[in-house]
Amino acid sequence: MSRGVTLDFKIIEFSDANLLNEYFQKYNTGYNNTTLGGYFGWRKLLNTEYVIVDETLIIKNTFENNEVRFFIPVGKNVDNAIKWLIDYSSKNNINLRFYPISMEETKLFDKYFIYEIKHIDNVGDYIYDAESLKTMAGRKLHGQKNHLNYFMKTYGDCEIIDISDANISEIKTFIQENINADKEKKLFMYKAEIDYNNEVLDNIDIYKFIGFIVKYESKIIGLILGEEIKDTAFLHIMKLNKAYRGIAQYLIVNFLSRCSDKVKYANMEDDADDDDLKYTKKCYHPLHMQDINLLTVKEVKQGV
Repeated sequence: MSRGVTLDFKIIEFSDANLLNEYFQKYNTGYNNTTLGGYFGWRKLLNTEYVIVDETLIIKNTFENNEVRFFIPVGKNVDNAIKWLIDYSSKNNINLRFYPISMEETKLFDKYFIYEIKHIDNVGDYIYDAESLKTMAGRKLHGQKNHLNYFMKTYGDCEIIDISDANISEIKTFIQENINADKEKKLFMYKAEIDYNNEVLDNIDIYKFIGFIVKYESKIIGLILGEEIKDTAFLHIMKLNKAYRGIAQYLIVNFLSRCSDKVKYANMEDDADDDDLKYTKKCYHPLHMQDINLLTVKEVKQGV
């Protein structure tokens, strides 16, 4: 039965960034996927479309196999948005799926659907205690503190420099020079990540990231960029010259020091199922990994 609303999805364009960010800032629940930096930059790769109806945002991704997945609607009228999606999926012969979703969030759908949940391994973001990372204090982080101390002792006269139009070109060169090309080019997101990095650097005024470069002897040796939403700091981009022991720890400590006192958690994103990244992220001893699931609707309940 039609409910009088037509969902006219449109492809997300760069000009939509500020509008979508209003929703991400207001309704983010700690997922990197629902931040401007963690989601918007991958819109082309995910064939992303959106519609806003009655101050409610609905996002739709279409994958290469034509599988469609929706984000949980956010805004003032989520209940109606779910009903509109029921109609939309029926009219367009789409199997209704929601992703990413935590087990806690599945309760939202109990009154509408009979559904199945599939836990998605190896894609959850690593969540850390921000204060611990800011100080690298405590027994668990003893090794990271040693790396930081080594850096401070060896490269203590380095410079922290804000990103500006004057150094964008130099930063892009640094990123290219510090890519593990043989490894990273095998990743399906390799080109998308390069494009994303360049887009962020060319549009710092839109992304509004916290970030800086570190220079030693007039040469860039590290870069970090991220954002702060509610009680979480999201570390989106971190590039470094691994020849400088402790640069990663130095970047993280100084990034979190620039965040406000309300930040309690640090989200360092997922590990892209890369063994080296898994090892590195676990060395910082996360509080937990986010619970990521795919909800597939099997049946709409009677009366909905």
